[in-house]
Amino acid sequence: MKPEGLFSRDREWTRLVEFIESPLDACLLGLVYGRRRQGKTTLLQHLCYSHGGFYWQATETEATANLERLSAAWSAYSASPGPIRFESWDEAFDHLTRPKSRPTPIVLDEIGRVIAKDPSVPSIIQRHLAPVGTTANSNWTRLVLCGSAFGQMRRLLDGSAPLRGRASLELVVQPFDYRTAAAFWGVKDNPSSAFELFAYVGGTPAYPTFAAGDLPSPGNIERWVLRRLLDPSSALFREGRIVVAEDTELVDQQLYWGLLGAVASGKRRWGDLDEALGAKRGSLSHALRTVIDAGWLVRRDDPVRKNRSTYDLREPLVRFHRLVIEPNAHNLEIGVDARKVWHESEATVASLILAPQLEQLAFDWSVLYADQETFGGSVATVGPTTIGSLNIDLAAVERVPGGGTRLLALGEVKALSTRVGVDLLARLDTACQQSTESLAKSVREPAAPKRIIVSRSGFTNELRRVADRRPDVELIDLDRLYNGV
Repeated sequence: MKPEGLFSRDREWTRLVEFIESPLDACLLGLVYGRRRQGKTTLLQHLCYSHGGFYWQATETEATANLERLSAAWSAYSASPGPIRFESWDEAFDHLTRPKSRPTPIVLDEIGRVIAKDPSVPSIIQRHLAPVGTTANSNWTRLVLCGSAFGQMRRLLDGSAPLRGRASLELVVQPFDYRTAAAFWGVKDNPSSAFELFAYVGGTPAYPTFAAGDLPSPGNIERWVLRRLLDPSSALFREGRIVVAEDTELVDQQLYWGLLGAVASGKRRWGDLDEALGAKRGSLSHALRTVIDAGWLVRRDDPVRKNRSTYDLREPLVRFHRLVIEPNAHNLEIGVDARKVWHESEATVASLILAPQLEQLAFDWSVLYADQETFGGSVATVGPTTIGSLNIDLAAVERVPGGGTRLLALGEVKALSTRVGVDLLARLDTACQQSTESLAKSVREPAAPKRIIVSRSGFTNELRRVADRRPDVELIDLDRLYNGV
């Protein structure tokens, strides 16, 4: 049973328990990773407590110092009659992986700090992971390696890496999705506040602690923003920059910070990024691959047109920092009224923070929460596209037998402060007609796509009346995004 003090994380807890309680009588390896502040440590500490396991976290220090710390922790855990002193990592893993009489988690957190100092550690671990059925003694050790650097952890299992094919578990701990974050912050009953808050700080579980437990009042997010995001004395004021700087995978911080900033400012296609950064093709390709692998950007392939992609930030607080905090940091630090800064940033917030965030929520909702009746099928891929000369915010497709796809719906996503009307539906009708005519060249009887309209501020009465008469139109407001299907 999941511990009472562990919020959400049902899937992660289930996978970890299944790994620990596997019926295989062998020393098994599991990897757990994700960005800092996502609750990996809390999750694994609960796991060790519930299963009588051993937990240890490496620090940013020399290998010998970490060995000394591990020796002391293992001596205390194993109730050794005398102190144990590991002289090498080989000796350490010899002790850690010795036969256990019951399933026992042995968790080494922030293992990347150890590997950075001694790259031979993965090979050492490999030698102590005997293949199932090759040892005479029973061994129920469950060795869990945890880290915060996506690329580094994934490389442990790549290609010819020593641990390739040895892991029974590879669990990525992601930030909370938008619905879970709303419940976590206590604003789930106010979708408007939940949406704004998520657009500013995302779903990182540690951030309420960074705010000293000061939770926003539903219906008045602005006051909380002034206190916690635009106050230089708040831990969240610099967090958007610090969390990126902590990522050891981003060696050229100037390049990667510039790339994230370019995406935040609305440059979401390759050509726009190439022009903004002035990077050589090879270096831009490498930079994009690095930040995607590290979990900072997501690449969305056009569901309808091949070889067209857009890039979106995955961490809302980084976007907020680049667009609002960083340009005004000096003024805020010398005492300029935060309300003045906030009000002067309204246009930026509306167009470059709320608008792209609402699109991402619409994409996530389409795949995670919408039922098949809404889209007329099972959504496999969703993203922006272009139909004729029209840029369309949302196109949803489903996979069909034989490897093809079927266009289910085209949609518009609007984060305006006013209600949207029938003119938007007319635009969608035009796009749907053009898409149907185009498909008719290759499909004998193409199904007409549905029209999806997502609006932050709702819909005019006229549009609602039209939608009531047309089964091919779905209106999605914030309440439906947060509570409906």
